[in-house]
Amino acid sequence: MSLGLFSPTILLPDSAREWPPERQRLVLLHEMAHLKHRDLLLGLVGQFGRALHWPNPLAWTG
Repeated sequence: MSLGLFSPTILLPDSAREWPPERQRLVLLHEMAHLKHRDLLLGLVGQFGRALHWPNPLAWTG
C-alpha cells in the first residue's frame, strides 16, 4: 500500500520478508507507479467531486 501526499511511503505486510525477491521487486514497482502517477491525489479530488455532487447518480458510477 502506498500513502502520503508530501512524504510518500510504501507499506508492505510483514509476510513480504518471506516473498521471493522477484515478487518483492514487482510489488515495489507497482506501488512506485501509484506514487509517480499521484493516484492518491487524484482519488482525493474524485472524492471531493462526489461530495459536491452527491445527489447526482452519475457521480457514483465510477
